[in-house]
Amino acid sequence: MADAAHRLRHRTGDRTRTVGERAVELNRGTSLDTKALHDLAVESITAGFGAIRRRCGDEQMYGFALGLVEDITGFFCAGNTLEALGRKVENQDLEQEDIVYLAWAASEWEYQDHQYLDVGQASRVRRFVTAEYEKGTPVGERDGGYFEAFTRQYHETLIEALKTCDRDGLFGTGEERENLVVFLDSVDDAYPDLMEISSARINPELSHQWIVEYTQRVLHPEDDRGP
Repeated sequence: MADAAHRLRHRTGDRTRTVGERAVELNRGTSLDTKALHDLAVESITAGFGAIRRRCGDEQMYGFALGLVEDITGFFCAGNTLEALGRKVENQDLEQEDIVYLAWAASEWEYQDHQYLDVGQASRVRRFVTAEYEKGTPVGERDGGYFEAFTRQYHETLIEALKTCDRDGLFGTGEERENLVVFLDSVDDAYPDLMEISSARINPELSHQWIVEYTQRVLHPEDDRGP
């Protein structure tokens, strides 16, 4: 486990571009009720994190993420521990990049809330988001600019919900909080910077650098800015 912890904390260097320079300006002209979604997401995140934290027991949790799918119909909560990562990579001949991927891809993590909670919790978010989208979709724009604007606003609201949970102490305080990285993780290739953008806005700088390493080494290996 010491090796796994060392690999998580190893840095390849800082990026020179700021997250703000790479973020897309948010279009707020959609039907999404962000206040209602925020409150619903906070409730779901609180339940999901609590269930995962209990299942982790005494293991050292290092990551918590909201896993997003392509059709914006809700999210799942996922968490991982150093011990779980060790079990994942044990007895496998893996490259360093493979280990980093397994460490930060939420879909690969051992602990996910749908394993422990009633599916009704996730269904509430899914039904709400679907209804909000359908309510305001302009004719002929189901797959056009409106979807893009709605998705960006959806992401923004989830980031704010995670920040609210953080301010309320859900993710711990002091050293416990510094050792936990919280972010959004989307399987949609259209949003390659979402993980880093969300992490930078939610986490302390030191823990955010773990995400910088992941995006630099695994998601954008060609984007090498040096040490």
